[in-house]
Amino acid sequence: MNIIDYLKKYKKNDDIIKDIGKSSLESIKTGHIDSMNDFAEINSKYNFKILAVDDDEVNLYVLTNYMNLEKINIDTTFNPEEALWKIEKNNYDVVLLDIMMPKISGYDICLKIREQFSLSQLPVIMLTAKNDIQNIVRGFECGANDYITKPFAYEELMGRIKNMLML
Repeated sequence: MNIIDYLKKYKKNDDIIKDIGKSSLESIKTGHIDSMNDFAEINSKYNFKILAVDDDEVNLYVLTNYMNLEKINIDTTFNPEEALWKIEKNNYDVVLLDIMMPKISGYDICLKIREQFSLSQLPVIMLTAKNDIQNIVRGFECGANDYITKPFAYEELMGRIKNMLML
C-alpha cells in the first residue's frame, strides 16, 4: 500500500492529499522523497505524531530534541503501562520502543500493539542496546518494523522514522 492509499484509508482526509504540492505528491506516489523540504511539507500537512517509550529519561530527552528539529510531534513515557494506555487513547504514526524496561518488556508491548494494529497501521521501531542477532530476530518476531541499536546516529534514526511515516 502506498502513502496515498494509506492516507485515504486511515487518515480519511482527501483535502490534505489535494493540498500537497505537485512535486511532493509525485515524490510520495513513487515512494521517493527527494529532499528534506518534501518531508517538511508532508509533515506540515499531516502533523505526524510519534510515541517514544524508554525507561531512561536521557534517551527520551535526546529523542524529543531530534523530533523537535524535524518539527515532528512527540509524546514520551518511561512507563510501559502508560505507553499501552497512550496507544489506546491516541492516534500515533510511529512508536519508538526500548526493549529493556521494568515490569513489561518492549517485546511484550510490541506484541500487544500487534493485537490491535497491523505493521502498516502503526509501525514500531525498536531502539535498544541489545545488538545480538537473537534479540534482533526476536524483535521482528514480536512485530517490530525496524530495529536500531544504541547508540544511534541522528541521520540513521531520522531516515528510518521517515521511511516508517511514508508506509
